Amino acid sequence: MVKKKTDHTEKALQESERKFKNLAEKSVVGIYVIQDDVFKYVNAKLAEILGYKPEELIGKVNPEKVVHPEDWPMVRDNIQNRISGKVESIHSEFRGIRKNGEIYYAEVYGSATVYEDKPAVIGTLLDITERKKTEQMLIEAEKRYRSIFENAVEGIFQATREGKILVVNPALSRMLGYESPEECLSNIWNIGHQHYVDPSASDLFFMILDKNRYFCESTFGDKMIIRRITNNE
Repeated sequence: MVKKKTDHTEKALQESERKFKNLAEKSVVGIYVIQDDVFKYVNAKLAEILGYKPEELIGKVNPEKVVHPEDWPMVRDNIQNRISGKVESIHSEFRGIRKNGEIYYAEVYGSATVYEDKPAVIGTLLDITERKKTEQMLIEAEKRYRSIFENAVEGIFQATREGKILVVNPALSRMLGYESPEECLSNIWNIGHQHYVDPSASDLFFMILDKNRYFCESTFGDKMIIRRITNNE
């Protein structure tokens, strides 16, 4: 009776393992199991991300080999904390190194598990290298825009329809008689009424913008005149 129950349990475990491997091998994300400082299991996708064949990693490679040296202390601590039970699961990002030496960026979701009756870590790994490159390009573009905005000799500003200035560059602040963009922002609640010689020009501007979805500087010509604040006003 006991033997039959044991056989049934073993078959159930084998079936469970078979289903897991079947799902893992078809997964579009990398899946791994780490135990005793080596990969005990990796799926085909993880091996592809790292530039290895699965058999080159399983039971042979320490995770440190595929992690950037500067990020390894953080990754090592995350693995140890999960195996020791200090934390149940962790979500993190780090830089890694592929087999060919190329640096990649990874996003990892991992948790503690038991593998062959011993504590281990199981997790998924996403290759986010392209996303990181895009984010860096956006950061650099923002820096370039900010440099142009801050150093332009033309006045540049963004305002609400009600005339409240949201952002203003130093050039326009000086044109309007303020010492800094901060002073300009704190003193203008309606640029149309406070600085346009003809406040109706502001309404006309928005009418044209609503109709054409853009505004050409020559639309108003010499009629677009704004008032500068001076100590005498």
